Amino acid sequence: MAVLVQRHVGDQIYRVVVMFKKATAPVHYESSYIATEPAVGAWSAVHAEVADHNGDTFAEAWIGYRYAGTGGYLDLDILDPRATGSFFLGGLRELPKGRVDVRTGGADVISAADVDATSFLVQAIGYSGLQWRVNTGTLFPLATAPPIVSDFP
Repeated sequence: MAVLVQRHVGDQIYRVVVMFKKATAPVHYESSYIATEPAVGAWSAVHAEVADHNGDTFAEAWIGYRYAGTGGYLDLDILDPRATGSFFLGGLRELPKGRVDVRTGGADVISAADVDATSFLVQAIGYSGLQWRVNTGTLFPLATAPPIVSDFP
């Protein structure tokens, strides 16, 4: 798998391309996923991490899209290749003040649960039954929310 994060010189738009090896030709890649910034300046940062976090010997791509502005919104995409040549695509959208810590077996996610960011929702992404799942989470007041260091700036 190869992940390319690019910012086009001409229009300054971020683009993310994920390419997987073709099963029929081990040295050839084909682009299987493309994400494009919705408007110039919408994303303040894009970060990708590639690693096998579910133990199936195929590395997943975890891609975070940080939105510009005071909300600190984060979108997260997970692309997980399958032995069949297809891939699973899942993720979370519009996590206010979002932080994600990717770890073996999944990730811990924290996001503001209200407009004033006085409480936070902590969720876990895990892999079971050949599927990525997000639990319903636990709500914490700001003062007692667990610290989660984000892998996605």
